[in-house]
Amino acid sequence: MPRPATLLVNEDKVSVNRQAENEENVFRRDLIPEHLQTEDKSSTDKISASGKNAAYWLAHN
Repeated sequence: MPRPATLLVNEDKVSVNRQAENEENVFRRDLIPEHLQTEDKSSTDKISASGKNAAYWLAHN
């Protein structure tokens, strides 16, 4: 689950301390093991073990 943004509030001033995450941020470091990848290596929609994330894989498979 993505985390919301965090804000700093001081009287009438508000600033963003940390931006909200999205699914891309959450799953960015996750890798799909090669043995779980699809056999069709010609498709550009398929994930590879070269650093693509699990969220992309899940959304496109």
